[in-house]
Amino acid sequence: MLKELFLNLTILITFNYLFTLLFKETLSHKEDRPVFQLFKGAACGLLGVFLIVFGFSYSHSIIDLRNIPIIIAALYGGWVSTAAAFAIIVAGRMLISFNISAIYSTAAVGVIALISVLVLRGKKPDRKKAFVMLLLSNVIFTITMLFLPKQPVQLLVCYWLISTLGGGAVSLLN
Repeated sequence: MLKELFLNLTILITFNYLFTLLFKETLSHKEDRPVFQLFKGAACGLLGVFLIVFGFSYSHSIIDLRNIPIIIAALYGGWVSTAAAFAIIVAGRMLISFNISAIYSTAAVGVIALISVLVLRGKKPDRKKAFVMLLLSNVIFTITMLFLPKQPVQLLVCYWLISTLGGGAVSLLN
C-alpha cells in the first residue's frame, strides 16, 4: 500500500517537472487557445490513467492519486483542460475495471473536477486555493471510502499524508 502510493507520488512529481518544462511559458495564465487547453487536459488525463495503472487494489477499488491531475488541469488550464482530463481519467478507469467502485470513483472525480473549476477559476493560478482544493479532494476521497465494506483507517492516514505531500510538492515546484 505505502509502496504503491509512494510510486504514484514519484510519477506525479516527475510528470510535474516535465509538464512545467514543456509548458513553462503558458503556466502563468489560462488564456491559451482552446486546442492548447485541450492538450494540457489530455496530458493531465493520461497522467491520471497512468496513476490508476500503478495504484493498488483494496476491496475491489483502485487507490491512487488521480485527483491531483484534475486539480493541476483546473489550476493551469481552466475548465476545458479539466473536462478533458476528467473524460480521459473516467474512460481509463472504466476500461481497467468496471464495477460499483468505478462508479463511486467516477462520481468522486466528477465532484472534484466541478469544485476545482469553481474554486480555481481566475486568470492566474492561485496556490493557496489549490492547496484548499487538495484538502477538499482528500475529504471527498475519504467520504468515498466510507462506502467500502471495511473502512481502512491506516489507508486513509497514509493517503492523506502522501496526497498532501504530493500536492504540496507539485504546488511548490511550479
